[in-house]
Amino acid sequence: MGSEIGRHHSPVGCAGTDVHVDVHVHGVAVLDAEKLDCYRLAVRFQPVVAELVAKVGYNLRDQFERAALSVVLNIAEGSGRRSLGERRRFYQIARGSAAECGALLDVLLARGLASGAQVRDGKNTVVRLVQMLSKLEARLR
Repeated sequence: MGSEIGRHHSPVGCAGTDVHVDVHVHGVAVLDAEKLDCYRLAVRFQPVVAELVAKVGYNLRDQFERAALSVVLNIAEGSGRRSLGERRRFYQIARGSAAECGALLDVLLARGLASGAQVRDGKNTVVRLVQMLSKLEARLR
């Protein structure tokens, strides 16, 4: 994604000022969260979760989907905050939700609802998300 984004002047903003807006080659504006590797990884984790919970009961499916979605949404909301303390808090919440996803993967395995390979792959993603969010949060201290 990095090479697709360029700096362009935009007429958006106060009269008489230039505001820099990042855009894709295709002209689509990019939000701050979309520039974060952890956000993109959390989004790529969504179809993995959908596949894992496709055949489980409502409660477990709902909990896993909420936790996985919480990671994405809290990264997005945190990246939109101006206060470093607020931003850090949202990243902490996202990290907690990612850890919850790890626990849910363990539950799926224990109940025989996911294979060892599926859980291993999911756990690798979750561990990477937790690491990335921990580093991001630490930089804001």
